[in-house]
Amino acid sequence: MMAKREVYREVFISPFEKDTEGEALNVLQSIRSCHPSMYGWEEIRGFVEKLPNGKYRAVREHAKYE
Repeated sequence: MMAKREVYREVFISPFEKDTEGEALNVLQSIRSCHPSMYGWEEIRGFVEKLPNGKYRAVREHAKYE
């Protein structure tokens, strides 16, 4: 069996600031849905961060393999 080859990697930081952590988690889940493992995407890490202004945003580092 051949090893998978990484063809792309990025840290995606959502441009959408949300009022609650839950809203930002929904954005993270949407990012996950658009980059599914069935198409070679693997999540390295995904989280919500609280910004200095009190808002939240989703962050996901992922890689695509073929």
